[in-house]
Amino acid sequence: MSLSRTEPAAAAPPTGLRGAIVFSVLSTALAWAVAAPLWVGGQGLDHPQNRLFIQVMMVAPAVAAAVVLWASGHRRDLLRTTGVLPLRPLRPLLGYCLAGLALASLIMGGGILLAILAGGYRPDLADFSAFREFAEPLGLTSAEGTGAPLGALGAFAALQLLGLVLSLPMALGEELGWRGYLLPALLPLGTWPALLVHGAVWGVWHAPVILLGYNFGRPDLTGVGLMTVWCVLFGVILGRLRLASGSVWPAVVGHAALNSSTALVVVFADAEAGLVGSDALPPGVWAGAGAVMAALTAVGAMVRRTGPARPAAGGR
Repeated sequence: MSLSRTEPAAAAPPTGLRGAIVFSVLSTALAWAVAAPLWVGGQGLDHPQNRLFIQVMMVAPAVAAAVVLWASGHRRDLLRTTGVLPLRPLRPLLGYCLAGLALASLIMGGGILLAILAGGYRPDLADFSAFREFAEPLGLTSAEGTGAPLGALGAFAALQLLGLVLSLPMALGEELGWRGYLLPALLPLGTWPALLVHGAVWGVWHAPVILLGYNFGRPDLTGVGLMTVWCVLFGVILGRLRLASGSVWPAVVGHAALNSSTALVVVFADAEAGLVGSDALPPGVWAGAGAVMAALTAVGAMVRRTGPARPAAGGR
């Protein structure tokens, strides 16, 4: 995940910092518009279609990026400007995608482990009671069983892999905007300022659902603040993948993998913790995962590799 000392692999879009500001405002406005039914009816996350609204909300950054590029006369450059294309050289691109997958697993797995050690998460590695409670309606196991349900866990792993694949389009909707467009658009500020600022914008963008208690169970500004810290840290990791690879796909894979890996919290938990059916993960897991991301960010900041400079525009 190292970057060249001379220039990131992702070039800044031709829309300038003004385009980045317009994109940020537009994507936030679209997010509030999509989430409006959750607020207007007063049902919040109890709305029967809440997950549909959240999924549609994830497309808002892609729409905002497309609008900004279209309005600035760069409509034909959308896929290349945002790093969707080209898909070559394929071998290093696949390597970065695998790195995104591995880092997401490390973040969530390490977060659970740290939460267990800190007493902020109660596991049940004998009967997997929370997993049984979750899997019983799916026909994978029964609540009366005891011991490790290996067959059910295998089936669940297969479903999670399928879920990862199916979540890629939604992750692309976000990543096309945040790491595809906004991060490169902020590069004139400098690499690290761009990484930090784009992550902060990404975190605040979640406010329409965070203020309803999504993720942290804190329907207040504290919840928004926690989400912003989370997004700054994770944004640095995904952003470095984007800049080092020159492609948005490693960030897409990492984003989708982290979203899917939250199911591990239910797999290893004690049923009495009340995790099944909740839209909020235990605070200890959030804190543990954040600590892992902070460590990865610090290590990434210390690891440097000198790479070849890219010629400036118009250079030979």
